[in-house]
Amino acid sequence: PTSIQFDAQRFSEFIAAYHEAKKPMDAAKQLGFAANVWQAAGLGSDEVRNSKVLKWLLDWRGDHGQGDEILRQFLQLLPENFKQLSLENYLTTAECCPLGEQESRVDIEIDAENFLLFIEIKINAIEGINQLQRYQQIAKAKAKNRPWLVVYLTKAGSLPINYQQQN
Repeated sequence: PTSIQFDAQRFSEFIAAYHEAKKPMDAAKQLGFAANVWQAAGLGSDEVRNSKVLKWLLDWRGDHGQGDEILRQFLQLLPENFKQLSLENYLTTAECCPLGEQESRVDIEIDAENFLLFIEIKINAIEGINQLQRYQQIAKAKAKNRPWLVVYLTKAGSLPINYQQQN
């Protein structure tokens, strides 16, 4: 048998350094920065429940206490003309039919005086027939002269195959 020498002093120093390095992570957890509402609520792949939580987070009136900051940060991920928009009294709606057409039910609509945003969430479902193109037409019609955008959220971050082939 081979013997292994154990250096208790070095091990003790390693543990002390680990605990020191872990302090910022522990502080972040205590402040709630590591909270994962999706995991805690067990939302899994349920698109309707996921879109309701996302709608709540993006709504300035949500009781999450963040005001419009979550939407403001989300807009930073979008094209340049959405990054500096004013966010005054926008309306956030889940599962809506923007022009009253029942076959075109948008997961989340954010309607402001100066922009219109549709968010379509696809977790394990595929796009309906011409769904993305239909939502683009509806957004353009409803937005009139305002900037508009249809955001298509998927686990893989990709557009539907037939849309990729057309563009």
